[in-house]
Amino acid sequence: MELIQVEDISTDGTKVRSTRYRLTTLRPDQPRVIADEREALDAFDLEVIASSADPGVQKLIDAERR
Repeated sequence: MELIQVEDISTDGTKVRSTRYRLTTLRPDQPRVIADEREALDAFDLEVIASSADPGVQKLIDAERR
């Protein structure tokens, strides 16, 4: 699971035109893009909790550890 900050840079490379956050997860159909940093951080925290309780995700994690 990742929360990645994505910035759109001006063509001359001197200015950040926009910033967004991409949340990816091991749960199906969950990746999303969020514009607000606080909202993205909150969504990440909630996703950590939801993934911890998801039996499918736990099987994937256990398989990776082996």
